[in-house]
Amino acid sequence: MGMLMSSQMWQFFALQIVNGIFIGIIATLGMVALQDRMKHQLGVASTLFSNLMQVSILLSSVSVGLVAQKYNYYTTLYVSFGATACAFLLMGYFYLTFCKKSSVKDKLVLKRS
Repeated sequence: MGMLMSSQMWQFFALQIVNGIFIGIIATLGMVALQDRMKHQLGVASTLFSNLMQVSILLSSVSVGLVAQKYNYYTTLYVSFGATACAFLLMGYFYLTFCKKSSVKDKLVLKRS
């Protein structure tokens, strides 16, 4: 949303700082989560994460190019905003579906111990 509303150079610089912090946190959390799932294969987990990151960069670049060519550049920002909203909705759904169930199981196991 910030890219749609910004019109001056200092605003773009400020957004880039926030973007860098966001990407740093998300990339680190993603790698830690994958390594946590593959505790006995940390090298494989790091390589898998790195390769998937490269594939996602490639696909996003192609997608931005296709949408910008078909419509305009601002449409890519709206598509990005929509994809981000869908991702947050899916994360909320998975949290409610899986984490709530596992926390109930963990509480039952702790009570028995």
